[in-house]
Amino acid sequence: MLKKINKPETWLVAHRGDQDGGIENTLAAFESAIKSGAQYAECDIQFTRDMVPVVIHDDSLKRLCDLALHVSLLDLIDLKELCHPYFTLLTLSKLLTWLERNPQLTLFIEIKPDIRTRIGDNEIAAILSKQIPEALLSHIVLISESGHILDACRPQPNCRIGWVAEKNTPPESDMDYVFISYKKAETIAHWHDKGIKVGLYTINETKLAHEMLAMGADLIETDRYANMLIEQKKSIEQTASTDTDILIIGGGIYGCGVAQATSACGYRTMLIEQKKIASGTSSQSTKLIHGGLRYLEQMNLKLVYEGLNEREHLLRLAPSLVTREWFYIPVYQDSKRPPWMIACGLLLYFILSGGRSKFKWLSKSEWTTTLPRLNTQGLRAILAYEDASTDDAALTRAVATSAQSFGCDIHEKTTVEHAIHDDSQWLVRLSDGQKITTKILVNAGGPWVNQITEVIKPTPPSIDIQQVQGSHLVLNRPCPGFIYTESLDGRVMFFRPWKGKTLAGTTETPFPYHPNTQDDPSKAAPTESEIADILATYNHYFPDFHCRPSDIDHTFCGLRVLPITKGTAFGASRETVILCDDKKRPRYLAIYGGKLTTYRKESEKVLNIIMRHITPPKVHSTQDISLP
Repeated sequence: MLKKINKPETWLVAHRGDQDGGIENTLAAFESAIKSGAQYAECDIQFTRDMVPVVIHDDSLKRLCDLALHVSLLDLIDLKELCHPYFTLLTLSKLLTWLERNPQLTLFIEIKPDIRTRIGDNEIAAILSKQIPEALLSHIVLISESGHILDACRPQPNCRIGWVAEKNTPPESDMDYVFISYKKAETIAHWHDKGIKVGLYTINETKLAHEMLAMGADLIETDRYANMLIEQKKSIEQTASTDTDILIIGGGIYGCGVAQATSACGYRTMLIEQKKIASGTSSQSTKLIHGGLRYLEQMNLKLVYEGLNEREHLLRLAPSLVTREWFYIPVYQDSKRPPWMIACGLLLYFILSGGRSKFKWLSKSEWTTTLPRLNTQGLRAILAYEDASTDDAALTRAVATSAQSFGCDIHEKTTVEHAIHDDSQWLVRLSDGQKITTKILVNAGGPWVNQITEVIKPTPPSIDIQQVQGSHLVLNRPCPGFIYTESLDGRVMFFRPWKGKTLAGTTETPFPYHPNTQDDPSKAAPTESEIADILATYNHYFPDFHCRPSDIDHTFCGLRVLPITKGTAFGASRETVILCDDKKRPRYLAIYGGKLTTYRKESEKVLNIIMRHITPPKVHSTQDISLP
């Protein structure tokens, strides 16, 4: 289990030190930032004529000293004397000595690209290598507009780099940070997809800072560190009048994902679940973490790309729960999709995954050794590609445990009996007798999402949905691998190993649930027709392992929530819909649909909406939180 973080993290970077507490880039400014509790600060360096790095923003002394002189044309001793009437010049060496006494600080050192006109990139790196002790590298990030300088510095062990994204060429080396103007905040997701943290410069207004945080910024540079921090604390104190900040209804993967994201940012979060965590659809899927190969036929490239990207995050964050596997696609004479079409799809899948979903053709000699007992009559080809699998219930419980480690209060076997908004807060009565107040309600009820709205006043917005059940059979047969097949009517069906048996599914059958009837989503179960279809498909592919109903170990059935469309359930959108009552000041949010694979990214989207209304005590992305 992760340890609960008690000390809030700030998202503010003291830009050139705290300039409300001293002249920029001076020791007084950095001392002021430290006194206010800064964890991040930025400084700029220039090089004197005798190649000494000094902490000063401009090569010209005009702005700070009203002198028509340049740092690069002066030796250190002369520069110190000229600056003395205005401020005490700080050398990089002296600042680093001070940093050793203040190890709570991470320092971003910006190297101005103009120095490249005087010396080469490797010489710049060599000078800095001599200046920065190895013991301090974990407290330092070298940043620059010049990717060439950063590439030269990167080879030093433990050296972290960040690109100031202006007009110059970015580094070829892997970056840890990128700093962009807040006017380009729409590109934050692009950098996050690459695993790069994003800092924005320079913001001195609290309201604008919160808007940028809601868009996903990791760090924000400010000249007014102490005052911005005071305004942040006042905002938190003013909104801390309720029992909790966020009440989440539903303990599936999306409810737990939102709980983890919000509690990690310091929000007081409570989650309630009517049964047990992961007792619904989040334990009744095909248990795959994937981009969704079949969505390529719908040309939903965005959904596939996001799924593949999230798959890589989960492989990294939960290696004991999410594993990469080879999936096999047998293609027959009468298959709906010929081998060349599948190969084209796998190539596109490979491209969308950034080269992380390899694929191959199996030779005929490999057919029987790789998939023994597979029906080879009319078999034209077997293709294979990489994807991932999981234990969906275990993954959901791990996310819930992570949320608890950050302070989330989870109550199982608990429902909302009544919730009313009094124009300032939600007054909520729970089935266990508790009466609580909260600022925001998050409805992550899955198949019960619209049913939950019936006990909320004023009645929140909702969308029309169709419920589709996906049925699975667990067969008393060993499974040779992960197999992507066509059912006898041409739909997608998987066979996969599950606890020494074969998990077979899924179907897509409309579930006859209506709010005004006695039908209950918890009563969903495979129909006789579904069982017959799955068995017939399995027996077609593995006639030597022929299964009868008596060979079924057990069954399970999960419900998908899909928007109502004119077409079939197979063609309905799998995009997650996040519905809120007010986009600027949300009080209620509901999550409709969604895939297991993309729960983390969609939960971050919910978090970003909440951040528009309530200032986060700290910023902590779930992209950095490993699962137990």
